[in-house]
Amino acid sequence: MNINENTVLPGFIAWLICSCNLGFNFGTIRPGGINKALKDNVGLTDDNGNSEGVLQVTDYRTADDASQPDSAAGNLGYTVTAQLGEFIGKADPDLTSGSKFTTAAGTTATPAFVMTLNQVTGNTTVTGPVDKDSTQATLEAGGPEAKVLGFNADEGSYGQTTINYKAANAASLTAPINVTAGSYDASVTWTLNAAASSNE
Repeated sequence: MNINENTVLPGFIAWLICSCNLGFNFGTIRPGGINKALKDNVGLTDDNGNSEGVLQVTDYRTADDASQPDSAAGNLGYTVTAQLGEFIGKADPDLTSGSKFTTAAGTTATPAFVMTLNQVTGNTTVTGPVDKDSTQATLEAGGPEAKVLGFNADEGSYGQTTINYKAANAASLTAPINVTAGSYDASVTWTLNAAASSNE
C-alpha cells in the first residue's frame, strides 16, 4: 500500500509520501505460541508487500517562505501508525469454521493473534544530524492502531526516513491457544498523518 499526501495546506507546500507495503512471514507457529520471531518478508498472498521489509517516509514539505532554506523550513513532523486486521484461514476464507480470531467488542473476548513490531534503528537522510528509530508497537488482530514512527515538529522530519523490519528480532507473533492448524493471513493497515507526533 502506498499512501500519498500531496495536498497544499495554507502556508505550506506539502510533499509527504509513505511507502509502506510490507510483508511479514512468521513461518510455522504452534497454537498458543508466544513471540515467534519473524522468518522473512514474503507473505502468503499475491499482494504481500515488499520482500525487503522497508518502511520509508519522504518528507519534503517546506514553509512557503523564500527567505528560508528548505532544511530550515521543513521539519513539520508526522506520525505513522499500523493496525493489524483479522486473521483469516487460507483454506477457509469464508470463516465457516471459526478461523477468524480477533478481540470481540464488549465483555466477552476471543483470543487474538498479537504481532509486536519492535523498536528498529532508523536512518534519516536530512541536512540535520537526526536519525529516527521506530517505536515499539503491540498490534492485536482487529484491535486499535498503534504508532510505529513519529516526529515532533522541529525534530528533524525533513528528508527521507527508512525503517527496516527485516531482521528476525524486528517483529514477533503470538498465536491464540485455540487456533486450528492451517495457514492464516491478515492485513496490516499503515496510516500516515501529516500532524506532528505526540512523542512521550
